Amino acid sequence: MGHAVEMPGCELVRLARFGFTQKDLVGVPPGPSLSRSGQGPPELSDRRTQRSGLALVAPVALALAACGGSESIAVPTPSTGSVRITTSTTGENLDPDGYAVTVDGATPRAMGVSDTVTISQLSAGNHLITLNQVALNCAVGGLNPRTLGVSADDTTPSDFAVRCAKDGPVLPQTVYIWTGGTSSQNVMIASLAGIVNRNTSGELLLSPLGSRALPHPVFWLDQLLAAHPEVQTQSAGDPSFFIGRYKSMLSGYVLYDRAVNAHSINVATSIAGVTSAIIVDPATLSYAAAANLPLVADARSMTYSQVYAQYGSQFNRTMLFHHGTSFDETLKDYAVMNKGFVFYTDPTALSPFAANQVHQGRVYGWGTSEYDLFAQASQNNQQIVAGDWTWSSSTTARWNVPLAPQAYHPPTTIATEAGKHYVAFVMSDGDNVSSLTGAWATDPRWFGSPYRGTFDMSWDLSSTLAEVNPVAFNYYYQHASSGAHKDNFISAHGAGTLFPSQYPDNAGLVASISQSIKLADQRVISILDPSYDTTTLYPILADPQIIGMMFKTYDAGYRGRDGALDWHNGKPILSVKYSLWDGIQSAREIADALNVSPHRDGVHDPASYSIVNVHPWSTAGPTGTGSGNPMSNLHQLVLWLDSTKVSVVTIEELMVHLRKHFGTSP
Repeated sequence: MGHAVEMPGCELVRLARFGFTQKDLVGVPPGPSLSRSGQGPPELSDRRTQRSGLALVAPVALALAACGGSESIAVPTPSTGSVRITTSTTGENLDPDGYAVTVDGATPRAMGVSDTVTISQLSAGNHLITLNQVALNCAVGGLNPRTLGVSADDTTPSDFAVRCAKDGPVLPQTVYIWTGGTSSQNVMIASLAGIVNRNTSGELLLSPLGSRALPHPVFWLDQLLAAHPEVQTQSAGDPSFFIGRYKSMLSGYVLYDRAVNAHSINVATSIAGVTSAIIVDPATLSYAAAANLPLVADARSMTYSQVYAQYGSQFNRTMLFHHGTSFDETLKDYAVMNKGFVFYTDPTALSPFAANQVHQGRVYGWGTSEYDLFAQASQNNQQIVAGDWTWSSSTTARWNVPLAPQAYHPPTTIATEAGKHYVAFVMSDGDNVSSLTGAWATDPRWFGSPYRGTFDMSWDLSSTLAEVNPVAFNYYYQHASSGAHKDNFISAHGAGTLFPSQYPDNAGLVASISQSIKLADQRVISILDPSYDTTTLYPILADPQIIGMMFKTYDAGYRGRDGALDWHNGKPILSVKYSLWDGIQSAREIADALNVSPHRDGVHDPASYSIVNVHPWSTAGPTGTGSGNPMSNLHQLVLWLDSTKVSVVTIEELMVHLRKHFGTSP
């Protein structure tokens, strides 16, 4: 043990004033920079921490004054904050060694499978949090790594939910199906499903059984059962059955009444998520009373500001829900499961709530103005996931199945034909998770078209689908055409829709996109932006997995840059040239333009490459009159093309050809 040299008190204080640390001073206790709770193992690094001189400022100032010191010491305002990191792990075959968490790539700290660590003395601003050493049979939910905004003198929470499988996916033994009832009953059971599925592997599903077709969620259950027949099912239409079965998970009920306050349903949903309470209105109050559930909160007269002020610290900082008050069971269960704050504004106004979210968070739902929604989310470093109509996603999100890879990626050695103009058809709006989990998969207008597989086709597909419904995500990849003609999936803006030119945290966005495309096994990214800003676009191309970018303007049917081609470090950014969209261009017009194009030399002429955006909601026929649908129009467009002049390829193959001859080989 060291020996402290005794000094007069004033001399000791004056020495401290000129740089001595706490361990050099007698009688000043050190302050820890890391605290823990839970049963996790100790840190991987040395527990000894650096002592902060800041802790000495106040005592030194007082001591100097007592000693007659003439120098004044200003006590600085706190410039550091903390992050509170929590792990929760479910499933089987949990990793006994736990995990390791890093902040900005610094020395890792060990964490148990169910543990909490608070890391303090972090400078105010953004920090990258990564959960490492996750076993191969386990999957981390949400973003990993993720960017957290740390405020001075505040603690920012970040929860990592990990699911582990013994020898395969983590699935429920039995899926209990609520077959539907009144509007009020559906809302109540949706809130229950959020709580139940948070605590299980997705065993409470909301879906009528009258039809097992989409958009009913039971369609996805059938896909799960086909691959895993060991999962059992049981259906019921009596709310009392479900409330009685899961009563032990409930703290009580929250009362709302849309007739009194339309927004009370969103307020109640927000409170239900953080209190584990079901939501009831006067029509369903009797079910709560029969189960002897206590009143947790009366939301009938509460405003969004009031509920945020009371429960704000408990809401999920990575998920926000902007959801219309007229919706019943859709999206609510997912919001409850994830403890999300639910609100709605008309006209769209995401602030101030979006400003309090961590960067790269998601805003689920929709708004009165698409442009305002995208712009306001972007300005707050958030990403929009169109999800107003997602149904029972708290259930499907918990079906932890391994994600399927894409069936086909073109080889870099693929030959470029002489005398050809290369064109790729890309169907937009794959950022809409509601559509992807609804009729999109089987409807003949879209992925269910009988014409799919008769020509090469590319599809926008959000990686967030893999989180909301991994069974649906796998369906698209496993049913993709991989014969003579291919289906190719590209990233729809990353995890959600945003405008990079209006997104302040570009570095965080780049990291988020990188994680998204790796999760979804995608190599081309589609970007929508009202401005073409290379300072925000070029960094996205730095990811080695991205071989090229498709750019869409927010005007003129996405073709405002008229097919312009740009390059960054040998990688192309190719803008949309044509748009198959009612009132913009018809199949006839596009086929004629491609056939007469003078650019037909993919080896020597970079203008010999075009992207056709396909608008999924158009209903006119191939000539712009009559009735039709996007896929039937594309089929006719291909028939009109002169195959000696035009070659239809996937957008990924188009990028390979471009890079081989004009950029750097992928």
